[in-house]
Amino acid sequence: MSKANRQKAGVKSASSHMAAGLLSGGGLVTFDSLSSGFASMEETEDTMSLKKLSKRDSSTREKALRELMERCTEENSDTVVSTFSQFSANFDKIIFDCSPIVRHLAMRLITKQVNILKKKAE
Repeated sequence: MSKANRQKAGVKSASSHMAAGLLSGGGLVTFDSLSSGFASMEETEDTMSLKKLSKRDSSTREKALRELMERCTEENSDTVVSTFSQFSANFDKIIFDCSPIVRHLAMRLITKQVNILKKKAE
């Protein structure tokens, strides 16, 4: 007398294959979406800073935002172009951080990036 299957009809169990299919087909922005020409050291530092933003520790996120602020200048507008799409995709999570310093730095960085991109477009 074995127990009957308690799974609902028509529901599949979770698998890593199904999860991988959802990642490739969904609207998720990953680090792969950044431009593929990451050969220089600056761009590697930008990628590392963007990855630090996904960490849980507020001090790590604060350091990453400060690093990005230092590298986002008008002379270095390629950094802004390469990091803007990834940063703006994660901005909604960063802006609700528990640390007011992180929230303030995120607002300053997005404002700085938009101003630089606006000047570059003119």
